[in-house]
Amino acid sequence: NCHVAPPQLFRRFLALAMEPEYHDGDYIFIESTVNLNDGEIGVFELYGETYVKQLILEDDHAYLHSLNKKYKDMLVDADSDFRVLGRVVGRYSE
Repeated sequence: NCHVAPPQLFRRFLALAMEPEYHDGDYIFIESTVNLNDGEIGVFELYGETYVKQLILEDDHAYLHSLNKKYKDMLVDADSDFRVLGRVVGRYSE
């Protein structure tokens, strides 16, 4: 038998930067973890602000990438005040 732990957080969020995949007011399921792989969608804290973005990993830095092309990537490097809060594992739209 396979047992999958349920996501630990269910949160509604403003998703303009993540359209068209996510929409304003969607609820997201978040797995509490600090380990994300390149290309995964996660919840991040950068300089005290919380973001839902795609993580892009490079050699000595990373970017928080918006799926909406109207928003610029956000650079994350060793000097950034940055935390990974979790991985987005699902979405619910009303």
